[in-house]
Amino acid sequence: MSDDENFTEAEAFACCHKVLQMIGCLHQRGYQKLRVFCYGRMMWWRGEIAPARLFCTTHTACYSLAKSDMEEGLVALFGTGSACKPFGWDENCASMSVEQMADLFVDRFPVLANESRGSDREYARWFQEMLSHTSAEKLPVAYAVDEYESTVFDPIRFYVYPTGYSEDTMPVPPSSLPVAEPIMSERKIGNEAAIKAWETMRRRGKPPQFDTNTPGGRVLKHAYKAASAAIGRAKKNGLVCDEEWMLDSPQLIIEQNFRCKATGLEFDVDNFKTKGAGGTHRAPSPDQIEAGVGYVRGNVQWVLWAVNRGKGEMPKDHFVEICRAVMERTDTQD
Repeated sequence: MSDDENFTEAEAFACCHKVLQMIGCLHQRGYQKLRVFCYGRMMWWRGEIAPARLFCTTHTACYSLAKSDMEEGLVALFGTGSACKPFGWDENCASMSVEQMADLFVDRFPVLANESRGSDREYARWFQEMLSHTSAEKLPVAYAVDEYESTVFDPIRFYVYPTGYSEDTMPVPPSSLPVAEPIMSERKIGNEAAIKAWETMRRRGKPPQFDTNTPGGRVLKHAYKAASAAIGRAKKNGLVCDEEWMLDSPQLIIEQNFRCKATGLEFDVDNFKTKGAGGTHRAPSPDQIEAGVGYVRGNVQWVLWAVNRGKGEMPKDHFVEICRAVMERTDTQD
């Protein structure tokens, strides 16, 4: 049974299939930059709808989500756990037409709809072909995650209710986006299971675990050690430090989309090696926004180790002034 006892799991699967059909309908209406990330999590099938710009460039069926994207209304969630009421709607979509659902979606997700308006014919064609492989009992899966492990499917697979995965597969969708540094996509796809394991262990009062087979897991593990080291320095120097929060502060890296808050560059603990304490110039390092205030909620951001080392105890405006002067002088000398 789904969360709503009035609906069977089979009916919930059928409603999720109808949501996929709704996306196809919206493509026909000109919202072709609307994409969906389909995955299995524990006992549920889930889908997350977002604009094309948030999706990865190496595995284009998966996306790279920041907490702010959710807060800004750029993501719409649905799944079998929601029975026949996707996106938190009160209406039962089983009694609605695909066209009616599309009307409601545009009305209730105006930011997402606006971001997704435009032409992406290759993806729209791919999506229609993907739909031809599906049914009310058969849904696509690009990624599967449980409490400790994750699997990326390339090509994507199809889950058939209630028997399991079919032998049917399909290539991942085309990307209409400029190719970015692949490490970000690999990191974001691979770190979710490590994050879930970390959160689970923290709830149980145990040290977190990390999937060190992925770049993202290695970044988070390094950040956890850096946070522990910061606690030690704070104690030694008599600096205010919220220890429990600091050990959870690597969560900010996830919210920062695995990028340095100051530069926007991606964290990387595998390259850009240095003999310094950070290990690499691009390793994550906890920075006090206002030096001397301490490692407390609201005064910590994660930046590149090189940035933190350069900034030291300088006020932010002084540091920025120096960085700009270096840039201006470099530009005139080139």
